[in-house]
Amino acid sequence: MSTQRQHSSTHRAASIRSSGAAAALLLSIGLVGCAAAQPPTATHAGDAIPLPQNGDLDAGTYLVTSYPVPFEITVPDGWGISEGRMLDSDGVLVLFSNPTSVPSDACAWSGTLTEVDRSVAGFTDAMAAAAATATTAPVEVMSGDFQGVEFDLSVESDVAIDDCSQSHVCIHGSGNHCSRYYNAVDISETYHVFDLDGDRAVISLSLEYGGVDPAMVEEANAVFDSIRFLPDE
Repeated sequence: MSTQRQHSSTHRAASIRSSGAAAALLLSIGLVGCAAAQPPTATHAGDAIPLPQNGDLDAGTYLVTSYPVPFEITVPDGWGISEGRMLDSDGVLVLFSNPTSVPSDACAWSGTLTEVDRSVAGFTDAMAAAAATATTAPVEVMSGDFQGVEFDLSVESDVAIDDCSQSHVCIHGSGNHCSRYYNAVDISETYHVFDLDGDRAVISLSLEYGGVDPAMVEEANAVFDSIRFLPDE
């Protein structure tokens, strides 16, 4: 891991721990309950197992095909997957998404969702410009051969959730539909946005509930940093 990557991971862990007792973080997509999947455990990257849609995961390295370029991610025991794109364990969440729109105002968001450019800068700039939320300056990161940026996002301290459209803060969406939102203001998350040869991948790490044990935060950071996009064949 590079010095830059180590620095960003350390900063991210400190940022997540400082969020305190956050309330539940909600997605507009409900988690689907299914029977637990029991795939075999991968021993190294070459044995990556296709990530199932739903269920509990054994420790191992999994192949994810949510984007035009596949990637591998390594998880320990105790993690689960929902809808093929939401990894979670003990109050932490790793989400694979690719939003097409960002609100100009994350609190008064109804009617303000605007389509953003498909580039990394298009999404990152739109997130930074949104009122009611704040982002840190982007830091360059790499995943495999693909370059991207990392930044943290939080809700502005003067935002009152009851004053927001539908009593939640909209982070991003698809068209006019808000697909990622918070129902509380004391929530923060970290984003990795990668350029996949002209396409884009948006992967985020967040606390689903407050009071997460520091050891769990460290574990979640390790899972987040294990993501490696595969080279073109």
